[in-house]
Amino acid sequence: MKNRLDSRKEVVTLFFTNFKNYKIITKDSIDTPHNTNGVSKSGHDRAMMFMGNSGLTSYSEIPHELMHCLSLPHTFLKVGESGYYQFNYFNQGSTDNYMDYKNKAKHTYHAQWKVMHNSKFTLKQD
Repeated sequence: MKNRLDSRKEVVTLFFTNFKNYKIITKDSIDTPHNTNGVSKSGHDRAMMFMGNSGLTSYSEIPHELMHCLSLPHTFLKVGESGYYQFNYFNQGSTDNYMDYKNKAKHTYHAQWKVMHNSKFTLKQD
């Protein structure tokens, strides 16, 4: 039985670097004056972790970036964003969800698992 990845080579690559990253400025994001410990774009095949940053919580931030690759958005909306999934959105920092910020990440929601399961990177048997 072949899986989908055998023929399409759809994989997620996670890069680790000892560099520090204090800001990230792109056309899609708002200039943030704090550390950016990881970066990825929802549904894309690459994520990078800046292990040189102080305050990095790898137990929650590495899964957070990988879940972005699997098409998950944040549980909150940033300024200027509109909801592009049929999720309930929360205030930033008000949940213990992996896709929130400034929290003790412990959980994901059933709807998030559905999105990740349907990602192009998820192994599916033919």
